[in-house]
Amino acid sequence: MARTLDARLAEDTVLHGLPPKFGWLVCGGGFGHLADSSTDVRFDAVDAERFRVSLGGTLAKAALLGLCRAEDVADVASALGRAFLELRASLPEPPRRMAGLVAAIGIEEIGKRLSP
Repeated sequence: MARTLDARLAEDTVLHGLPPKFGWLVCGGGFGHLADSSTDVRFDAVDAERFRVSLGGTLAKAALLGLCRAEDVADVASALGRAFLELRASLPEPPRRMAGLVAAIGIEEIGKRLSP
């Protein structure tokens, strides 16, 4: 899954416009759980088939967006990166991190960009 996500982020040239420190996290749980790692977009395993998607922080503090299937992680990540770029451009002071965007416009507005 991490390789698929990495390949998608590399090939989607629109996402090359993200701020240099914009971060992605995929955590499968287990002994090396990354709950305390803060990042822009989190994918935390709920079970073998689903991931919790949250934005802007640690597992405890990030804004919950919803769940996605494991096979959709790369698609959701790409859509969120594109949404971040588009939505931040509409603000007078564009945030450089997802937490800033969530604070400025709310999680619901970002989630709308994932709807088909």
